[in-house]
Amino acid sequence: MYNLAMAAAQGGCQFPRLSAFVRLVSIFLLSAANLIAADPGQPITQMTHTAWGAKEGVIGEVLAIAQTSDGFMWLGTTGGLLRFDSTALEPYQPEVGSLPQPSVSALLATLDGGLWIGYLNGGASFLKRGRLVNYAANEGMPAGRVRNFAQDSDGGVWAATVGGLGFFDGRRWCLFDVPHSANGDSH
Repeated sequence: MYNLAMAAAQGGCQFPRLSAFVRLVSIFLLSAANLIAADPGQPITQMTHTAWGAKEGVIGEVLAIAQTSDGFMWLGTTGGLLRFDSTALEPYQPEVGSLPQPSVSALLATLDGGLWIGYLNGGASFLKRGRLVNYAANEGMPAGRVRNFAQDSDGGVWAATVGGLGFFDGRRWCLFDVPHSANGDSH
């Protein structure tokens, strides 16, 4: 069995207990099941559909979407971060800090009202109340495209990247690495 306490002591990171990790994996596996289906009894004449594209302000391909507790809808696109206030879609620039790159590949609205932003070429940022903090490899962020974020029931934030699974311990990102034996089995 993998010893989280030993890993934390070696890397200086504080990982949550293993049961939180199991819950996180469940979140990743069930994330697609969070969609709400339309009422099958509702007549099609009572349904509406609105499409937003380049004409309405969408820049590039939409790769991620999230809604923060203040009601804003956020779109991560290959052309940047867009904010939608229910009437207009506009490119977003934070009040403090700047986006390190334009292509946004993952978004997570956190329980505390913040927004995690993952990038196509690696790295992440945290946006809260107009202030942006960037995290790259020197802050422990695993390398490569950020594919997805998840927040566990204890409030811990996880990132699935091309370079591995990362955990944000409140100060920095830590690579969650499960060692393998010579025959390929984890221990």
